[in-house]
Amino acid sequence: MKTYYVYLLKCADNSYYSSITRHLSKRMQEHKAGKRNNTRNRRPVQLAQCLEFNSLSQAVSSELSLKNQFVSSSRQFE
Repeated sequence: MKTYYVYLLKCADNSYYSSITRHLSKRMQEHKAGKRNNTRNRRPVQLAQCLEFNSLSQAVSSELSLKNQFVSSSRQFE
């Protein structure tokens, strides 16, 4: 059975980044080494949350929900 991880990073500029991967430790090493374009200029990054799923569709749905949560909560402070 394949495992998918939805992860949330807190970046040095206090922004957040989320994505999906099958290999969490490898992906974290890539983020920390600056090998991922989306977080290269926002290092250092810290793992803020990680959720594990057995299907890609569940992971995608969860990531979308997580992103919507952050968008709506950030709008409360505008």
